[in-house]
Amino acid sequence: MRNFDLFHEELKRRGFDEARGDGLEGYFYRDDGFKLWNVYKTYVTGMVNKAYTSDKAVADDQALQKFCQMIEGPGQLHGFPREISTKQLLMDCLTNIIFNVSAQHSAINFPQYDYYSFIPNRPAQLSSPMPDGPNDMLQSAVLEALPPPQFTAIQVLLSYMLSMPSQTAITGVEAMKEVYPEVHEKFNKELVDLSKVIKTRNEGLKGEGKVAYTYLDPENVAMRIDI
Repeated sequence: MRNFDLFHEELKRRGFDEARGDGLEGYFYRDDGFKLWNVYKTYVTGMVNKAYTSDKAVADDQALQKFCQMIEGPGQLHGFPREISTKQLLMDCLTNIIFNVSAQHSAINFPQYDYYSFIPNRPAQLSSPMPDGPNDMLQSAVLEALPPPQFTAIQVLLSYMLSMPSQTAITGVEAMKEVYPEVHEKFNKELVDLSKVIKTRNEGLKGEGKVAYTYLDPENVAMRIDI
């Protein structure tokens, strides 16, 4: 799945593996992301094993193959397989799709207010070009370049709107509840358990005067892109 990288493969490529071999402490996107990825993977594995008895059953699913052909190609999702002929590849694709539209999007979207509402972090515009030469770091130059109050207010408001909590968290998904109840129940339990672990850690962080990382708590992760 080149150019359609799986979460764990992409992080490993960048030097961050699940075993935390990078030695970096407090990288909660990595830690919570791997845990949530594994919950999704278990869920998808259970669903695929229930729906398909063999690799041949996957390869013979014409609706699935036509979906692949529709998604892959110029102007579409580059790197997506043109056909899916094994259960394992189907599991990888489904896990990746679910993770990207829920967990990955939440981890990128919901921190926007925390980051953008303090305008010097990332001003949406500058009122004057930054000067060249030895004076480019003077506070006066930075203040002069920052946008005026009316544009500052727009940026703060927009980032606040984009970061509003989702009303459809992944913990509320019920799409396959009646079809494969045992798979659904295990998925829901693992999400709840992970949420408790993350909340306990975050309480400890706040007790130490540190910032909690809440974006990949399953209770905060949207089940889909819903800005």
